Amino acid sequence: ALDDVHWMDEMSWKVVQAIFERGQNVLSLIGSRPPSANPLTLDKTFWSELQSTYRDDGRYLEISLQPFNEMEVQQMISFTLDIGMNEIDSSFWRNVFTTSGGMPHYLSYALETIKRNNLTIKLDNGLVGLKSSEGDDSKLGFGSVNELLLYRLDALDATVRNALHLAAVLGNDFDL
Repeated sequence: ALDDVHWMDEMSWKVVQAIFERGQNVLSLIGSRPPSANPLTLDKTFWSELQSTYRDDGRYLEISLQPFNEMEVQQMISFTLDIGMNEIDSSFWRNVFTTSGGMPHYLSYALETIKRNNLTIKLDNGLVGLKSSEGDDSKLGFGSVNELLLYRLDALDATVRNALHLAAVLGNDFDL
């Protein structure tokens, strides 16, 4: 499985192509943003064969995924927080939908953070909302993936945060 292959270089694509063309009983799951907006650097002939011959032979299948719609976000909130869909306040699911943009991975991070930090409350109307939902203008507190990651890092113990900070300063390679 490879993700974000729109960032992959031409030589890496040659490796993928060789595995695809020579391998037997190999299942490859490759994810990227839409090639129309994020051109891939693979061989044009190989891309053409994927789109025609290999597709016709049943060796290549392309699946386009879309963000979740409002109903699917409500279902994920219900599933993650183990509450009924009819128990979710509309300001809560709208807030989560707007903040996540319906992107499943980000949505799951946001909901796990809400669950882990016990950020829900039973509102005066009897429905479940965010603890900050007592006012109609409430926000989740993180409007992007980066802000969510920072929120999660800030929740860590100080010694763990210091160790992570040190690791970030040292980088990938260092001598002791």
